[in-house]
Amino acid sequence: MEGEKSYLEDSTGSEEACGVRTTREPLSVESRKNRGRQLDYLLERTGFGTYHVFLLVVCGVALASDSVEVSSVSFVTPVLDNNNNDTDRGGVHPTKFQSGALDSIIFLGMMFGGYFWGSLADIVGRRSCLVSSLIINGLFGLASSLSPNFAWFMVFRFGSGFGVGGSVPIVFSYFSEFFSSKYRNTLIIGLASFWTVGRLYASFVAWIVIPQTFSFHLGHMLVTSWRIFLALCTLPSFLSALAIVFMVESPGFLFYKGKALKVRKVLNRVSSCQIRFTTHRPRSESTDGREYDEIISSISAADNSINNALSVNRRDIGQKIKVVWSATVELFKRSYVRPTVVMIIVNFTLSFGYYGLVLWFPEYFKYIECHKNDNHNHSIADVTDCGSNSDDNKIYLDNLYVSLATIPGIVFGLLSIKFLGSKVLLAISMVVSALSTFAIWGVPKEVDYILLLSCIFTGFSTIGWIALDVIIPELFPVHLRSTAFGMLSAIGRIGSIIGILLFGRLITVSPYLPVLIVAALLIFGGLAVFIIPEKRKLPVSRLCHCILTVIRNYCKRGPPLSSYERLND
Repeated sequence: MEGEKSYLEDSTGSEEACGVRTTREPLSVESRKNRGRQLDYLLERTGFGTYHVFLLVVCGVALASDSVEVSSVSFVTPVLDNNNNDTDRGGVHPTKFQSGALDSIIFLGMMFGGYFWGSLADIVGRRSCLVSSLIINGLFGLASSLSPNFAWFMVFRFGSGFGVGGSVPIVFSYFSEFFSSKYRNTLIIGLASFWTVGRLYASFVAWIVIPQTFSFHLGHMLVTSWRIFLALCTLPSFLSALAIVFMVESPGFLFYKGKALKVRKVLNRVSSCQIRFTTHRPRSESTDGREYDEIISSISAADNSINNALSVNRRDIGQKIKVVWSATVELFKRSYVRPTVVMIIVNFTLSFGYYGLVLWFPEYFKYIECHKNDNHNHSIADVTDCGSNSDDNKIYLDNLYVSLATIPGIVFGLLSIKFLGSKVLLAISMVVSALSTFAIWGVPKEVDYILLLSCIFTGFSTIGWIALDVIIPELFPVHLRSTAFGMLSAIGRIGSIIGILLFGRLITVSPYLPVLIVAALLIFGGLAVFIIPEKRKLPVSRLCHCILTVIRNYCKRGPPLSSYERLND
């Protein structure tokens, strides 16, 4: 049909046929705010229903797959470090320094992948980039389970990280652009909770599979339990990529690209293929329906300079590089420089502290199990010298408990974010996480104490990541959101790499030095959050404002006069 043909043709003429303006002038800040309100209206009119629930599950599995890949190597490292059992290592023989590099190589891939995929998603679309990054993640993860030696193992883990680095920022942008502000924050927290699901999956599979002693030859390669574990870790990536292929592009992305016909078709498909739990899409003859159609027909074909550059030649690689650079530069202009800098600080400090500790927990639990019956004071540097004396089942069970500790953090985040706000919640979580790191070295070196503090640290760190995932979409507009997510993810990966390498190096010098650094950075990042302006006055914000006003008036005027003093006065 003619209407369908015009939809499939991605041309300016098809947009003009729908009454779309084709002006090439960049929109002002006020115009963009108005466009944001229009998009929010369209999404709210579409309602919330079964399609959105399915979207949450699919995007959640995609995010869980990234969590699995990030945490999987930390469960394999104790096996590869087992110097007394060469069979378990399956032909991969890393040194102690190489084991530290193995933990950080995936973050190096994520650093490059985050910026590359995030920027590309702002140009060509969220869905295609998300599917591509998930497939790359799965393929390289599967290849790493078949690595013949340590060098190839490092190469494949880097490739897996390159895919993970893309899917993490894109999945939040893609998911959040299906919802109005009425539902967005709560549902982003729901999506972020799937990171915990991924870690639980990795912990559970590691507990079941890795302690097994079976092995067999596949050609010249020795297949052991850790290889099976890594292969099982790729299942979420492939499953989520397959599901997203059958889903629609983000309506928010299409809206800001000025693709009126595609916006209408996406919203109609979302409305027609679900059982709605909230507002129905208004009929076209109603007042709301006319406003709905007026907004659709008024979508600009050229929203900003990025779209203008893209429309000149979609296949010009040099032009696309300029587009990516212009989006990055815009993040540091006056309108966005303060939130950008603060988010860089927060992402770096939280990644440094979280991954510096969490990826080290399996090794530390192994050290404690190895020396729990010794009467000697061993150096913490002996953490990788335990051989095979430790109880592998107990080690992986302890890590499963640490992963379960994220569930209370998610529940607390869901219940408190509307009252506290994402900013205050992020600050509190980072400060409490910092305090728990101090306590790790102040308690007896016994599994129960360390396990409890590890759970506290992991739980409150999870709250911080949830709050951070809510803040970023609020701070940056749609046309910069994936670029911002990608750049901030890259900064976070740098913090993760430095944290892992520095923690492993300093821990041999003094057990207190890395903890002081981690705690200080977490507190600094938590306090930096308050520089960000509050988007809306929440109950806790109003309460703090009233308290500060009373204190300020008290300091200026002194205490209020008593009744007797007022009479004498």
